[in-house]
Amino acid sequence: MRILLSRLSNTHHRLEIVRDDGSRESADLVSRSFLLHDLLHFAVESEAGLKEGFWGLLARGTPLAKLNDRENAMKAFEPGVELGLAESVVGPMTALVQGKIDAAGLVRAFHEQFRVKADHVPDWLTEGFVMRVMERMRRLLGQWKATRFGDRMELGWPPERQQPEH
Repeated sequence: MRILLSRLSNTHHRLEIVRDDGSRESADLVSRSFLLHDLLHFAVESEAGLKEGFWGLLARGTPLAKLNDRENAMKAFEPGVELGLAESVVGPMTALVQGKIDAAGLVRAFHEQFRVKADHVPDWLTEGFVMRVMERMRRLLGQWKATRFGDRMELGWPPERQQPEH
């Protein structure tokens, strides 16, 4: 799938997806509300290898409207649903991107969050994972900043995963 992010103005962008079968969808979005969140989904789902997170579900044909539907959103947080897992990681990672917490503190917060929910912490949810997501976000945000008004940034799904450094 191709993910096309067009810079419309200082405040808005267009998200367009072109699936491998040729089907397309698009939405004009408020950048302040959606851009960082969507790019974080891309980075988290890429590094974790999630196949049924936000981008994977879109690639498989789930309509954007269904993923934004409140009723379906609640189903995402049922045990074993990758979309809910992705959301539970992306939300707190926003604080790291905004400089409000460090990587080690975030990993501790994740462990507490999963403990409170009596859920298993995914093996991949480590400080190394968090650092790889941050590096991917640095590149994605740089690519977005270099995108001129009227131009678009293109990403592919599934993306190549970065190899962890040993």
